[in-house]
Amino acid sequence: MNESIMLEAGVDEAGRGPLAGPVMAAAVILDPKNKIEGLKDSKSLSSKRRSELEKEIKEKSIAWNVASINREEIDSINILQASLKAMCDAVTGLSETPEKILLDGNNPIDVGIPCEAIISGDKKIESIMAASILAKEERDRYMLDLDKKFPVYYFKDHKGYGTKVHNLTLNLYGPCEEHRRSFTPVKKALQTGPYKYVEEKKIKEKVRGILISKSDNEIKAWLDSFRQKESKEAFKEIRNALNEEWEFIQKGKIKR
Repeated sequence: MNESIMLEAGVDEAGRGPLAGPVMAAAVILDPKNKIEGLKDSKSLSSKRRSELEKEIKEKSIAWNVASINREEIDSINILQASLKAMCDAVTGLSETPEKILLDGNNPIDVGIPCEAIISGDKKIESIMAASILAKEERDRYMLDLDKKFPVYYFKDHKGYGTKVHNLTLNLYGPCEEHRRSFTPVKKALQTGPYKYVEEKKIKEKVRGILISKSDNEIKAWLDSFRQKESKEAFKEIRNALNEEWEFIQKGKIKR
């Protein structure tokens, strides 16, 4: 290794915000003599381009490493500490020891190496951009595998983030073993149990049948008629059920 090259490791995490799955972090020491074109923050890249860059980063970098903290440990030490631990593990697992660490965010890590935390570093520093790509790609693969194990949550679509569909299925079926118990939506789902919607199968089947068989105008007319005949509470329940079933139709899980 050329001693004139200062070994700087860019570090970033992926998966701090989701309701399920691990948090992962990557550390990358880029080779200034082996330029990688097109590096950007992972969130601004297409899935195809991220995959291409991931391969190039692994081939051209001086060193790289990805570390993971599982759901149980996240719940034990909290998501901030889990993210910092993942970043520490990513750095200490590198095959080369960096002289300096540059990481995204405002919380430096302590592994006995000078560290600079840079807000929006994943948009400014190429080594951090590279780390963000590796961390996201590794975590996305994990969530795709998780989708095969727990298909009812559609992890492949949202990667564990708290989308409308994810929150709906979380309340519909309750949390799985990969849901973070320390996160508020998961806590609520544990406290309330399976969604009322599941328990009242007649409402579910009725609403689904209406959505599948009737046109938009017919649904509106039926809903207006129902509102005139039934209580406000019953109408609200049916209307909410219609909205929730519509989420599944839009996702293509129910054919209309």
